[in-house]
Amino acid sequence: MALDTGVSLGYNPLKLGGGQHRKTTFVEHQTFFHLYHSFQRLWIFLVMVFQGLTIIAFNDGHLNAKTLREVFSLGLTFVVMNFIWKYMTFI
Repeated sequence: MALDTGVSLGYNPLKLGGGQHRKTTFVEHQTFFHLYHSFQRLWIFLVMVFQGLTIIAFNDGHLNAKTLREVFSLGLTFVVMNFIWKYMTFI
């Protein structure tokens, strides 16, 4: 039994009738909050790396106990930035 492919049901999804035109271009305008939400992990990583390298640079590149205690403040930065991100998802 063969399928009859010549049967027309009167509907062609590629043909638009009645003077209709397809949407050809669409530009989505995004605010800073949308961009921040899209690149949230990247922003957090960049801020934390900058903070860590700044701490090490201001301690003359020495990795002693004082420097490590200051570097541990990155944990607090991570928590605060994630809290801000979670809060912004509700806005």
